[in-house]
Amino acid sequence: MDWSNSVGPARGVYRGKDAVREVWASYLDSFATVHWEATEIKELDDSIVVVGSHFRARGRGSGVDVDARGAQLWQFIDGLAVKVQLHQSIADALEAARQSD
Repeated sequence: MDWSNSVGPARGVYRGKDAVREVWASYLDSFATVHWEATEIKELDDSIVVVGSHFRARGRGSGVDVDARGAQLWQFIDGLAVKVQLHQSIADALEAARQSD
């Protein structure tokens, strides 16, 4: 999970199932409510998918509302997700997909 493009606290690169689970557990513990929805899905080929998303949450301690839109570039091998990379927009994710060709 490559979150190096994040502007939030989870910025970094996380390798392996345990690391991804740990960062998500820590991240989700920070919020009292969390809502994530896919707003657009673009299948570029059998192995690359771009997902536009809308994330809304409320801070557990602060009560601050978070409302963010972004995109993820997913890579699959034999139908299994092997990499996900966060981008700030669908256009950014599509550009990253073109550069990885």
